[in-house]
Amino acid sequence: MQAHHFLVNRARRLRRRTFVAVSAAVIVVSGFAIASPAQATAGPRCTYGSSSGNVQTCVYVEGPNGTTHVDYAWASAAVFKAARTLEVCLRGPNGPIKCAGFERRQADGTPFYALWQPDRNVTPGDYCANTYRLNSDGSDTRIGHVCVNVHS
Repeated sequence: MQAHHFLVNRARRLRRRTFVAVSAAVIVVSGFAIASPAQATAGPRCTYGSSSGNVQTCVYVEGPNGTTHVDYAWASAAVFKAARTLEVCLRGPNGPIKCAGFERRQADGTPFYALWQPDRNVTPGDYCANTYRLNSDGSDTRIGHVCVNVHS
């Protein structure tokens, strides 16, 4: 009889602890959701462009909602099927912003980035990621192009 009560009490304690843990997690997560400022994000938007599913090009812009203030933005490229020598660039309405120079990338899905951190108001318009493949003759070919729009 005592063993039965021990098991019942143990099950009740476990249920109570689980309930308390889940309740605490909900309160903490809710607190973060309420305390964190609303951020307008543009993206990430991604495309495989003309790479036949081999190279994914993405763009992302982060800044406060309802403004043209950009905290940071990035363009990325990731290779999935066959290794390539690539360059990824971020471009805005006023022209080129930043490029991560040509680099040999293995087919492991790990992206590399061109990161821009203006932390200021920027010109409204399209912000785009462009990925270029280096050809064997030394020329390059744009194989990915994707944009997001920044506006107030």
